[in-house]
Amino acid sequence: MSLQERFDSQASGDFVLPLGEAEGPLVVRRPCVVEGNGSTLWAKKGPVLVVESGGVTVRNLRIELTEQAAAREERTALKTSHGDTRLENVEVSGDVWGFSGEAEVWNLPRIINLGSFAPDCVNSIALKIDSPAQAEIVCGIKGTKITPQTLAKGNNTILLELAPLKDNTIIYGEVFIKSLVSRRIYITGRAEVGAQEVHDTLSAALKAERGQRVSLKDFQAKTIRIEYVHQKTKRDFELDAYVFMLGSNGRVRRDEDMIFWGNMDTCPAIRIQKANECPSVSVSLGQIESWTERIAVCLSIYGDNPAQNFSLSVEPSIRVYADDEELYTFSLDNLNLEKTITAIELYRYHNEWRINFVGAGFNKGLKRLCENFGVEVE
Repeated sequence: MSLQERFDSQASGDFVLPLGEAEGPLVVRRPCVVEGNGSTLWAKKGPVLVVESGGVTVRNLRIELTEQAAAREERTALKTSHGDTRLENVEVSGDVWGFSGEAEVWNLPRIINLGSFAPDCVNSIALKIDSPAQAEIVCGIKGTKITPQTLAKGNNTILLELAPLKDNTIIYGEVFIKSLVSRRIYITGRAEVGAQEVHDTLSAALKAERGQRVSLKDFQAKTIRIEYVHQKTKRDFELDAYVFMLGSNGRVRRDEDMIFWGNMDTCPAIRIQKANECPSVSVSLGQIESWTERIAVCLSIYGDNPAQNFSLSVEPSIRVYADDEELYTFSLDNLNLEKTITAIELYRYHNEWRINFVGAGFNKGLKRLCENFGVEVE
C-alpha cells in the first residue's frame, strides 16, 4: 500500500509517517497533524507534499527531492493552498510555495567543498551565499565558528573559522539555513600537509556544484566574465567558446544568434577572448536584448577526432567573475569523452539574471551542440 493510499484509508485523526524514509508524493485533503517523527518524505520529482485542506499542521519531518528538475512544479518540495497551514520543525530540500512571509525559491548548494587547507592551525574560509530572504544560520560542525549568524536578503559573505585539525583529517558536517523551514548544506574538506593556510577571508570564491542555480541580482550592472582554466593537458588540443542567445523555447531565432570568433558583431554585449589557449566569455547583462531569455556559454574541442575530448584536460574548471571580483569556481572533473559542453547558462527569472551551472554535453562535437540549440549546420 502506498503512503497516499494509507492516508486516504484513514478517515480522521493524526497521520503518522513510518520511521526512516517514506516515498511520496503525499496530498493532504483533510484537517490533521502530519507527524513525521523525524522521518524523511521523498520523491524523485515534486511536489512531494501538498496541503489541500485547512487546519493542517506538519511537524518533525524532512521533505526531500532526490533528482534535479527544471519545471517549477517538479522543483517543489512543499506546497499549500491554505494560509493556516502550520509548520513545526520541518526541513526541506526543494522549493516551498504558499506560505506567507516565506521566500519560495532558495538556490542554495547542497554541498560546499572547502578543498584542502593547512593542518594544525586555524583556517578562516569565506563563503558566498545568495539568500532570497533573511534567515538564521546554525552550524552543526564541531569546533567550527560561523559569522554572522544571520543572512540578509541578497548576496552574503559568511566566515567559517575552522579549529586546528590534524593532517589527513576530513571535515564533513552540516550548516542549516533556517527561515519558516530549515535547509541543509553539507560542508566537506580536508586538512592536508602542504596545503595553504587560509586567511584571506575576502577573496575566497564559492565552489559551485553541477545543477546549482544562483542569483546575479547584485551584479547585473557589471560585466560577467566566464573563464575556462585547467592545470595542464595530456595532449594538445584546440578549445573554442561558443555562445547561444536563446528565446523562451530554448532555441536561437536565427543562425546569427550563435556568437563565436567569426561572428561577434551580432551582439556587442558579448565578447569572446582567449589567453594561453583557454577561452573566456564576457557578457554585459544590462545590454542584452529583451527577447533573450537564456544565454548558453559552451565549449567545443576542434576537429572530428573522437580521441580529442575533455579526458585530455587535467583539473578543468570554470571561474565566474563580476568585473574583477571572482564569484564562483565550478569544477568540470566529471567530464570524460565529451567534445562539446554547455558550461553554464545565464537566464532571466522574475526580471533578474541567474546562473545555472550545467557542465554537461555531447561526445559528437560542435554539429550536435548547434543542432541542440536550433542552429542549422550543413
